[in-house]
Amino acid sequence: MLLWRKEVNVVVQSFSDSHIDAIVSDETGTNGWRFTRVYGQPEAAWREETWRLLWTLSRVSLRFWLCAGDFNEILSQLEKIGAPRPRRQIEEFRACLSYCQLADMGSSGHKFTWCNQRENPYTVRVRLDQVCATLGWRSMFPNARVVTEVARGLDHNPLIINLEADNSQNCKRRQKMFRFEAMWARSPECEDLIQKLWGREVQGDADTRIQQRTQLVREGFIAWDKSSFGHVRRRVKELEMQVEILTKDQVSAADCARRGRIRVS
Repeated sequence: MLLWRKEVNVVVQSFSDSHIDAIVSDETGTNGWRFTRVYGQPEAAWREETWRLLWTLSRVSLRFWLCAGDFNEILSQLEKIGAPRPRRQIEEFRACLSYCQLADMGSSGHKFTWCNQRENPYTVRVRLDQVCATLGWRSMFPNARVVTEVARGLDHNPLIINLEADNSQNCKRRQKMFRFEAMWARSPECEDLIQKLWGREVQGDADTRIQQRTQLVREGFIAWDKSSFGHVRRRVKELEMQVEILTKDQVSAADCARRGRIRVS
């Protein structure tokens, strides 16, 4: 699945069960670059199909190309804890990226993106998800950075790609994006609150009234969330801290399995 904001132009070029290839540009249709979302074949015997797909896509354009996803492969034995990966598989992945002129961007945060959450001696942790880019794309976004976040209800840790990362202390913080939480919908108060907020009197034409009512709902839900769900968010933070501790390199296999049992109710 590929989602984008309305101020971004995205034109899908091709897609399959294993990929989505698209051209991304700004509102004016300029400053375009290419993004390919990849899902590598899970079976090693079929992994060559993924590399052939990338070879084919590379013939379209290599200049400004970002390629990311779950490749189901690693670039080094250091990217896995558990039984070693066959060297041939690693070398084939490296050869594919080299042919496509793609280089791993690396990431900060957690080293591994997947854990099988089984007890020792069967625990496996791997960096299966990668973000790779051509030199042209890196030149287009010289400040781009990748962060591996903590998964919440997922079996893979998500990768966050920040195109305009700025580590300076004077960088202004953006307004936090409003997201509708699933836990709100489970509350019997939710529907009544929506009707109450949306039904408030507003002025202006139809578009203006919709914008004003949307803002009222946003502000109302933020206030309701603080008053009614503050304890839930504190518990979420506690669990996220536990997961972060359990995903450090030095944790035991039993701790990795314990991570899988942590759930947010």
